[in-house]
Amino acid sequence: MSLVVYSQDRDLVPGEGQIVVYNQAYFEYLQAEDGYAGFEDGARRRNSRIPEDIFVQGYYQRFFKQVGVLGNGSRAVVYKVKHMLLENELGTFALKKICIGDDMHWLYRCLKEVKLLNRLTEESSHLITYNHVWLERCPVESLILTQNDGSSVNMDIPTTMPYMFILQQFCRGGNLEDTIQYQVFNRISGNESRLERRKKLLNHKKSRIGLTTRQIVSIANDIATGLKQLHSLRIIHRDLKPSNCLLLEEFDRSDTDKFPKCVIGDFGESQLYGQLRDATGSTGTVEFVAPELTKGAQFSFKSDIYAFGMILYFVIMGQLPFNSKDMSAIKHEINELSFSPEAMSKLHDSLDLAPIDPSLYNLVCEMLNHTPSLRPDSSQIEYQLNIIMKSINKSINQEPEIRPCYFRFATLYALLIALTLTTLNHSHWNWWKYCVLFITGLCFNHGQDAGNLDLLTVLIASTIISIISMYA
Repeated sequence: MSLVVYSQDRDLVPGEGQIVVYNQAYFEYLQAEDGYAGFEDGARRRNSRIPEDIFVQGYYQRFFKQVGVLGNGSRAVVYKVKHMLLENELGTFALKKICIGDDMHWLYRCLKEVKLLNRLTEESSHLITYNHVWLERCPVESLILTQNDGSSVNMDIPTTMPYMFILQQFCRGGNLEDTIQYQVFNRISGNESRLERRKKLLNHKKSRIGLTTRQIVSIANDIATGLKQLHSLRIIHRDLKPSNCLLLEEFDRSDTDKFPKCVIGDFGESQLYGQLRDATGSTGTVEFVAPELTKGAQFSFKSDIYAFGMILYFVIMGQLPFNSKDMSAIKHEINELSFSPEAMSKLHDSLDLAPIDPSLYNLVCEMLNHTPSLRPDSSQIEYQLNIIMKSINKSINQEPEIRPCYFRFATLYALLIALTLTTLNHSHWNWWKYCVLFITGLCFNHGQDAGNLDLLTVLIASTIISIISMYA
């Protein structure tokens, strides 16, 4: 059986979520337990219900104005909100609202993440920032118990349910998944008008889509830096995917040299390195799960790298390499798939995408290696990306600049005189015709020194004409 909860505004689904609590009573619990393992034991020793003194009732309604819905997940709804004080806007934030239920044991499980998220410092520039978190009891419209056969059972329900509110950084560019799908590769979303869909289809036919090497490297560098910061804190993300990579600014498709800064968010599944947790279960999105995890191995820094590699595959190709939508079939494909730079290059060409540096294929294949120890770490990835960028900049600097062909009118005057002289009867015509061709060639020049060469050409042409005139 599974429990399904609906609030008055239809925006709640129960389940696990990341929690950072902004209340003195919560931190008293934290100080009482120095490690992580003791939290759940502490929950069993205390009252099984959440104490009332840790709720901050009415805080959301008093200080926040809801602007819109940013996203719905299986465990929460994220809103765009404005922080208000005396009708003054103090800033725009993303607010995640999660139902935790009136269960002290579950609350302590959530509190494990407080110390983990407190490790994120101001230096963690490529990780989403959290402001504060509080608990409120919110009205519940209905509570339904759904059985395995799909039938529902009515239940006696409380009038309110504990909810967790997490205030975090607002990223106006949305997430990487939607940007790649709908803006880079022009895929159609369900919210677009018929005219917008038609424009996308026409643009898709007219131009080669996909990101440039610079844009791909920009995305990869941001994620690599974020992972390096996270891993340096001994934290494994465990659920790295495009929808958890957020863009600080909106994507401008007209600027092919830049891509908005990307930060890593959603640490709800994260764990400290060395902490044993269920390796498979419902954790993570199956398409980004490393092969070893499907066989029961523990999450590791290298499993994060595999997920990172699959993100880059998606960014480059605009699609994932799986043929099935069934979860068990995808797990089978994960173990059967092998990646090679040649195959990726061939697929990229067949999709008629904008050309990119082939070194990116090599990097992605290294990250998607089935052997965890052979995958590079985030620092090595940064190093390889730096080499790719240096190679691009060097090739641009060495590429000869195509300059316009300058026609010099001063020399044209000399040429016309020379052509007139050819009509005269003289004995030097055999070599004079070559002089005419030479002067004609000097009338044109490719290069930035056209002005200087123009003067030289006039002098040469005038000298030749003067000599020939004496014999004419």
